[in-house]
Amino acid sequence: MFKVLQDSELYINLKKCEFMTSSLLFLVYVVSVDGIKVDKEKVRAIKDCFHRLTLFYKIFIQNFSSIISLTDEASKSFTIMKGKLCSTPILALLNFDKLFEVECDAFIVGIGGVLSQEGQPIIFFSKKLYEIRKKWTTYELEFYVVIDTLQIWEHYLIQREFVLYTDH
Repeated sequence: MFKVLQDSELYINLKKCEFMTSSLLFLVYVVSVDGIKVDKEKVRAIKDCFHRLTLFYKIFIQNFSSIISLTDEASKSFTIMKGKLCSTPILALLNFDKLFEVECDAFIVGIGGVLSQEGQPIIFFSKKLYEIRKKWTTYELEFYVVIDTLQIWEHYLIQREFVLYTDH
């Protein structure tokens, strides 16, 4: 490895390097031999400290109390999202030698999909629907989610065989 770096005239700071480790922190993710997962410390900060953090900064926000007061539905959504962040799956690492699987689905409020290999998720996608699209037929929405998902993951799928799953 050092020879390749030297031949390419690339330099590393050994103080910032980790060798012989089974996982490492990269941006806000933990990359390991098992795959990619969320950094539990970052999630803990969201789960345990969000409300206290917002209270700390309330002096900077006009009408803070009226903005922060959540409806029951919004409060439930926030609680669900915190729970989901605390129980995220480990995402598999890409392997371009394996067959990709794309699953797409449309719902009343949004569309979504998952890119996977051998049943292991690699990445998820979801998007809220604009009001005009909520009036589309089921078949129009299903076609839309397929096109949108394939465009988003085009760089993974272009010139490769893949399996597409949809329920319509």
